[in-house]
Amino acid sequence: MFGVVPGTLFLKLGSPWIIKALLGVFIIGLGIEMATRGRAKPHRPNALARTLISFASGFMAGLFGINLLFLAYMERIAENRQQFRTNVCFVFLIENIFRTITYLYNGMFSVFTLQITAISVPAAIIGLAIGGRIDRRIDEKRAKKAVIIVFIIGGISILVKALLFRT
Repeated sequence: MFGVVPGTLFLKLGSPWIIKALLGVFIIGLGIEMATRGRAKPHRPNALARTLISFASGFMAGLFGINLLFLAYMERIAENRQQFRTNVCFVFLIENIFRTITYLYNGMFSVFTLQITAISVPAAIIGLAIGGRIDRRIDEKRAKKAVIIVFIIGGISILVKALLFRT
């Protein structure tokens, strides 16, 4: 959670196209890492490394509104899709409450962002319903491959748009 505050400040002060380009590169890198790694054997992580990754994860959450490092970590350690979803939903709930308070404190919400939110919520609910139906019909390996492919394509799209339009 400590990384959310500096990430939010960087979001407020940084150049939008550079932030988007960083997000694109980061998503592509995580997608490639997820596609090329095998299931890690359980090990005891280094406390310093865990602290740095936790801070970076919070920074990314504050900056991009999504916690990609957390998702990659949960995807790696979850035993099945249900465990992954349960953990992600709980952490996202807590994290989003904290981030909303941080954004409010920093004046990050405007009438425009609230209008976009009002439009986006119904679309997100429809997407969740459709995704849930598709998910029930696809086996876990195929679903994981599809998610990784969409992840990488999304990262490429964000990066290209940021570099071409610089907005």
